[in-house]
Amino acid sequence: MRHVAVRRAALILATVFVLFAGLFAWMAGRGGSHEQISIAIEEAPQAAAEHRGAALYDTFCARCHPVETLRGPLNEERYRELQEFLRKHGKSSDEEDRLILDYLAGR
Repeated sequence: MRHVAVRRAALILATVFVLFAGLFAWMAGRGGSHEQISIAIEEAPQAAAEHRGAALYDTFCARCHPVETLRGPLNEERYRELQEFLRKHGKSSDEEDRLILDYLAGR
């Protein structure tokens, strides 16, 4: 009698294992191709940097400088002017200045 219960339990566990393995394989296949995943991985740091640039702008600049007056395409000369302005004005580091400028330029 004991062997029958063990066999049933093993059969049930094996069935559950196979079902979960199949479900996992199906879900992994739905996640997209390797190319799509690698593109998403490459774009994530850029989105994070833009988000961080926006947060830094809100922290250091937005109180006195409305974003609508500054945000948009920046040519190299204007970019350098703003870079020099940020270097002399405010408390942000050079890396934070670059993130703010990239956010303003829409990069």
